[in-house]
Parts: sequence; structure tokens; C-alpha cells
Amino acid sequence: MKHIKFIFLAIVSAFMATLCCLPALLFVLFGTSFSFLSFLEPLSQYRTIFTMLSLVSFGVSIFYIFFNQNTCSLDSRRKRWYVIYALLGFLLVILLFYPEILGELYA
Repeated sequence: MKHIKFIFLAIVSAFMATLCCLPALLFVLFGTSFSFLSFLEPLSQYRTIFTMLSLVSFGVSIFYIFFNQNTCSLDSRRKRWYVIYALLGFLLVILLFYPEILGELYA
């Protein structure tokens, strides 16, 4: 049950790291002006902190699931967990580096 907490924390911190880019994301998704969300701009100074927090949380959850001997046996479901963590890792990278990826796509 502990691993679910770490996965949740990694996803929440990844989402919080992308809050500085929320206005741009909403502009792209809805095609409207994002000046009404300009109050979120002060959160951009915390992006690095939230990025590191999300990566550390994800790494700790991987350690506790795959390398900690005190967890329940995952032998029968190990392949499924590899797929789940690969997808979560991909989602984490997309959420964390959305502005950079979008900039490369527009260039």
C-alpha cells in the first residue's frame, strides 16, 4: 500500500511543477487568451523545486517497489509493474518538460 502513496506523491509533485506553464497549456487547449490566469506566474520560481521533488518521489517509489525486501512479493505481477512504471515515467517526463517539448515542436 505504501507504493501507491509514493506514486501519488510523484504525480502530484509533477503536476505542481507544471503549474508555471498552466496558462500556456490552457491557451493551447482552449484557444483563448490566458491573461486571466496571470496570477499563477509567481509559481514559476518554484518549478525547479517541484521538479526535483517529483523525480525524487518517483525514484523512491521505484526503490520501494522493486528493491526493498520488505514489500510484498511481486514475482507473479512483476511484468505488469514494469509496464506501469514505464508509463508513469513517460507521463512524468511529459508533464515536467512540457514547455520545452512544446517549444521544440513549434520551432
